[in-house]
Amino acid sequence: NKINPLGNVDVKKYLSKIKKWKVNSIEIEILRVSEPETYLTKGTTLEMQGTKHKASISFDRDIPIKEGTKYRVPSKVYKDVEKILNDKEEFDVKFDGGLNNNATVVMKVNIDVTITANPL
Repeated sequence: NKINPLGNVDVKKYLSKIKKWKVNSIEIEILRVSEPETYLTKGTTLEMQGTKHKASISFDRDIPIKEGTKYRVPSKVYKDVEKILNDKEEFDVKFDGGLNNNATVVMKVNIDVTITANPL
């Protein structure tokens, strides 16, 4: 899936003024799951990949996938995600690994940021 930080009207309007992005938190919210007893298997990797930078984290345990569940991504990847955001380009988000079954999962990735900009 693609994330486009320029999809926000305000970001696009003031893009040339943005000096840097600081990630405050990254959260994955499970919106729908088609099968009960579904989980991401240990060793699955969450990857965010831009044209110049990459951020990834591997799960060291099975992660239950249930509708409404929110998973906070560990802060150790925030600096790498900031590099991706500071490229000011669209980037990919994907999971490399798998589920314990053939479920379909719909999720949302929320990235809370503070933007530093030159005077408007």
